[in-house]
Amino acid sequence: MPHQRPRLTWKIREGELPLGARTIVIGCVDLSAQSWPVKPDPDACLRHAQRHLEAGAEIVDVSALPGPPVSVRMSADEELRRLVPTLRKLRSGLDAPVCVTTYNAETAERVLELEASIIHDPTGLALDPPMGRVINATDAGVILGHAPGPPEMWNRARPVARFMDSLLHELDSAVARARQAGLERRRVAVDPGLGRGKKASQSWEVLERLGDLRTLGQPVGISPSRLPFLTDSVKAPELEWTMAASVAVTLAVRGSAHFVRVREVEQLAAVVRAADRWSEALEEIDRDAEERARAGAPAQGRKR
Repeated sequence: MPHQRPRLTWKIREGELPLGARTIVIGCVDLSAQSWPVKPDPDACLRHAQRHLEAGAEIVDVSALPGPPVSVRMSADEELRRLVPTLRKLRSGLDAPVCVTTYNAETAERVLELEASIIHDPTGLALDPPMGRVINATDAGVILGHAPGPPEMWNRARPVARFMDSLLHELDSAVARARQAGLERRRVAVDPGLGRGKKASQSWEVLERLGDLRTLGQPVGISPSRLPFLTDSVKAPELEWTMAASVAVTLAVRGSAHFVRVREVEQLAAVVRAADRWSEALEEIDRDAEERARAGAPAQGRKR
């Protein structure tokens, strides 16, 4: 069926996570200076993570990296100063996998020692060469993001002929880097990096054509929260950010995304559940149409 989400298995530290029957919600805990100008409060971050799980998240992601519109590279020392106390608190206080977003191999090595379950590298293992080897020394999973070069380039949209073909090629190259580092395919997921080095129209094209990423044969996720392309202004009201993210999440579910990585879990988990019901209904319509076609009856499937 053309719209059925691939059923895959993602190997993370806790074991094998079956994907495809529903969309997994990953709840983000932001430890950056934008949220915590001095330093993060581990107890407050634990409470935030617990609220994410209560609202429907199944994985918690923590990141100290600056988000848009800030676009500068962060040192591992500063990153670890923010991450380690909170990560220790989360690992002792949560019964859920924890993902850490970082492009620094030194950071990844330390958080993996603290039993992080997944590393999300927004550069697809391209920025810090030891990253793949560091991850492969453990049994953690990895999310390979897409970004055009180092962080200082992420706010620069680049003109690209045949943009989606280029994106698919670069994500395939990221998967190849992971394989060369020794990582099994079943440990690898991909994220097309909405908003990173992409014009607004390109990010919307990614969402419209997310199903094209099925050709990679890997689990696919998106990270749509608080991205400037979603609204007319970075000063948009909170409700506008959430509603815009809900559009992105809905498009992603219909594009066969296996997971969404979001900040607004309480609101967007409900959107995910509704989009999953819609997707299931459309798959059922397709199945009925195929059965009618096999039986020689006139097809009554959806128009495409």
